[in-house]
Amino acid sequence: MKAGTNLSHKGLVVEADSGKGVLVEVVRSGACGDCKEKGSCGMTESGSMFLRLKSTRSLKKGDEVTVEISRREFYRSVGLVYIVPVVLMLIAAVSADSAGFSELMTAAVTLAAPAVYFPLLRILLKNSSRTSYKLK
Repeated sequence: MKAGTNLSHKGLVVEADSGKGVLVEVVRSGACGDCKEKGSCGMTESGSMFLRLKSTRSLKKGDEVTVEISRREFYRSVGLVYIVPVVLMLIAAVSADSAGFSELMTAAVTLAAPAVYFPLLRILLKNSSRTSYKLK
């Protein structure tokens, strides 16, 4: 990742979908060690990440691309995936306990919060026309 307004990684096209989209493999590089965002990036030290991205460019398997996301969108994603579910679980636990539910029922309600949240988030984001990642 680079410093600045956008975070970026080099990637390799592993599957092309005739001008509609691509599957890109992003391998974590040694440069990530100095990146300020490495703790919340989601890239493992030796692993890779696969992203299915929309692209109007004519790309083919093996093409090298740069995948970028703005810092604002990055932090928004971190909040939606990590922070909101924890807050929802805390609210569910406190509410269920305050309502006098048994410990087992409180645990079930607490675990149901992310079980409902993530499918709803997926549906909402899938219907969104906004794309966070950009190919360069």
